[in-house]
Amino acid sequence: MKYRFPVFSFFATLALFFLPQLVAGQFSFNQNLTLSLAPAFPGPNENVYVRIDPAGTDLSRADINWFVDGELIKRGVGLTSFSFTTKNLGESSTIITLVKMETGQVLQQSITIRPATVRLLWEASSYVPPFYKGKALYPYQGIVRVIALPLVLDSAGRTIDPENLVYKWIENDKVDLDSSGYGKDVFGFKGDVIIRPTTVRVEVSTLDKNTAVAGEITVTPIEPHITFYENHPLYGKLWNKAIGESISLTENEIQIAAVPYFFGVHDKNNPTLTYSWNLNNQPVSAGTQRSILTLRQPENVGGGTASLGLEVSNTALSSIYQSARINTTVNFTARGRESGGFPSGTR
Repeated sequence: MKYRFPVFSFFATLALFFLPQLVAGQFSFNQNLTLSLAPAFPGPNENVYVRIDPAGTDLSRADINWFVDGELIKRGVGLTSFSFTTKNLGESSTIITLVKMETGQVLQQSITIRPATVRLLWEASSYVPPFYKGKALYPYQGIVRVIALPLVLDSAGRTIDPENLVYKWIENDKVDLDSSGYGKDVFGFKGDVIIRPTTVRVEVSTLDKNTAVAGEITVTPIEPHITFYENHPLYGKLWNKAIGESISLTENEIQIAAVPYFFGVHDKNNPTLTYSWNLNNQPVSAGTQRSILTLRQPENVGGGTASLGLEVSNTALSSIYQSARINTTVNFTARGRESGGFPSGTR
């Protein structure tokens, strides 16, 4: 796996007892000598690669020493990288590199890592029926909120209030400055006209920048869909049994209720939603309750079938790609009736 090494430059004072064999040389801090990490924001108990970015300095013949918390871990000529494992959440590790050049000059650089974590959760603003146990999904051109849940400890092991952290939000590799800042742990976005996944990244840091953590999430939009249910005169909508590819009329009439899942509205009766019912490809009216159609047995007609279809569309200009279709077959049997017909809208 190829890692990218974003650059960190941290300076830490180093006691000379770390390297007694080098005290005779010139000992200096080189601002051009930087350390980079992969991953850039290590978590607890995670393997990390540390590398020197020499910025033009030739280190191929340099004697390079790597220390972790004062202990010499590795040493070698031209050894510009090494790996180690971070400690538990909030427990810091100090990495120091000492570079002895051919001229006798000794360069130093250090970085301190205090692991933290952040979880990202997202919620879409889309319609689901009452008591729905699933998640409201992200529709085309939908609206999503992403919430950051960081767990960052200070040097004393105390949890830092998320409101006291600094957040940098990045949407599809573009920093959103307006949404970023102190205490801004929530980020919102709206799906583009171009239908594609949206990647949201957050970088969370303490005010003193001594601790930083990052998280990323990708949210993929989906096409809304419609489900038919029977609207029973006594029990209401029979949520436990959706109508599939066909339904049989065993009574004189039946009410078909359409539920538009994951459209960018909070109410299925929102005026921006249009319900276009058809029976055998001919438009039919559902009456005042646009999401419910009443079907009645035809009188003095032998058994047969009819094709029932519905298209629901969101007519809001910002949500024109939100539409769905559904079809089912209605089976009916011969039955005489004093009045009525098949089908009819709600009364």
